Amino acid sequence: MLDLQESPVKAHERTLKGPKEDRLKLLRATEANFGHVFMLYQDPARRASGAADAEVAGREPDMTATDDFGNLHKLWRITDEEAIRAAREVLEGLPVFIADGHHRFETAVTFMRECFSRGWKPVPPETFTSRMVTLVNTAEPGLVIRPIHRIVHSLPGFDPDRLLKELERDFRVEALSSAEEAQTRLAAGMGKEHVFVLVLPEGRFYATSLRDEGKIPELVSGDRSLAWKSLDVSILHKAVLERLLRIDEERLAAGTNVSYTPYRDKVIDAVRKGEGQLGVLLNPTRVEEVLAVAGHGERMPQKSTDFYPKLLTGLVAMKMEIEKG
Repeated sequence: MLDLQESPVKAHERTLKGPKEDRLKLLRATEANFGHVFMLYQDPARRASGAADAEVAGREPDMTATDDFGNLHKLWRITDEEAIRAAREVLEGLPVFIADGHHRFETAVTFMRECFSRGWKPVPPETFTSRMVTLVNTAEPGLVIRPIHRIVHSLPGFDPDRLLKELERDFRVEALSSAEEAQTRLAAGMGKEHVFVLVLPEGRFYATSLRDEGKIPELVSGDRSLAWKSLDVSILHKAVLERLLRIDEERLAAGTNVSYTPYRDKVIDAVRKGEGQLGVLLNPTRVEEVLAVAGHGERMPQKSTDFYPKLLTGLVAMKMEIEKG
């Protein structure tokens, strides 16, 4: 847990100070985990998840719950030692990637250091040297990443037509007739080209696609891998938001000029109402892209992934046992 560079745990997302402070206060007060760290592993043969499936086949779930979004959660408890051993043998030594829960993971590391600094001793297995996680195989068909769209606001002197003209130097800019055509255009380009859709006032939509992939290292500056630079969101942030609109990483992290939502209609409504000067609709980041970036030990741009469905907080809890002397 202490060193993400050397650990089999790979992170991909940048974290923010505020959420980590809130989670640390909760951890100090409760000495328990209520929410999961959502982690991915690669097992195309489904050996680990297959062992779990076989163990619960034909059994009614031990618990069910419906969340506020209408998602039905089913929970089976597995106690059979053979099934647990079969899954463990597959998972041992495999790298795992944090899909969602970076703040929770880093907070767990901070809390662990605090406990050791106070002279507290862990009492395994459920203690401060462990973190409750959920492991999901990337081969599972139910694993979904939703796109996270951008709403640009509060830019002094923003001129949308000037932006379109400046974009034409490195991007193909196509006028679209409607939100439906915008979605169709995005879907057609997914995995084939770097494309996103600009939403402008007066109901205007423009597909923006990169002219020459060979220019990615030039357009996306910085000492990063080509996997990182080739992400649609990296190209948007570096080649458009930073280079043309002067919104750098610091302003992105502070939320000075950009807000985020997984809902396309919210982007369109915000621009229509004048709450946003520019909307950007993106394709979802693919799982293989997340794994490639994490494999390089890099963090993706903020708000790059929205894994769905979310794991329900409180469905399972881990109360820590600590010897405090």
